Amino acid sequence: MSMHLQQVREHPERPVVVRDHDVSALVAVLAGVENAVRLQDSQGLVEFLHRRFTALDLVSDEGVDRDQLADALLALNHRLREARGEHESIP
Repeated sequence: MSMHLQQVREHPERPVVVRDHDVSALVAVLAGVENAVRLQDSQGLVEFLHRRFTALDLVSDEGVDRDQLADALLALNHRLREARGEHESIP
């Protein structure tokens, strides 16, 4: 196990530092993924994200709900944008 992973597991309440350009890239990816989910471009992507987001308690486990998944992606996108100072607060 890496030192960083060990530190995160031992102290999950501590903030994790993310480089600004990484956050910017992830914001762009999330926007694209959100759009794909809303347009029903890829069932496999939707199912994969639903499993991962269910494990993180970001969506319910009562079947795949595209709108709920898209809303979770949008909320994550806004939290990341807020973290890098694009928003005064989470919309």
